[in-house]
Amino acid sequence: MGNLVTNMNLPKCADSRSAYVESTVYAIQQLQLPNVSIYLDAAHAGWLGWDHHRESVIRVYKKVLRQAGGYDMIRGFAGSPPTCPTTRTCTTATGRRWNPAIPATTRWSM
Repeated sequence: MGNLVTNMNLPKCADSRSAYVESTVYAIQQLQLPNVSIYLDAAHAGWLGWDHHRESVIRVYKKVLRQAGGYDMIRGFAGSPPTCPTTRTCTTATGRRWNPAIPATTRWSM
């Protein structure tokens, strides 16, 4: 889904944006089965290594997950540890996890 942030200047990517979002929403909804855990691609850190890209991809994930039925429709995000920057994750008193590197205005509140 990182392409929906970084490659919109390419006509092929821009033209396929709605199909990409709709297909992802459809897959999330249809794969709600007891033996299936859904992880979304967290994209490559090289694509999202700038604040404006991270903030933009969060908006894309929020949009997709809202359309799919909420962020509880997936189990999490899959990334490649060698390509992901090291970050510190914090846990609130209620057990909710978040990353302080992500601005409060773009965190995962639906």
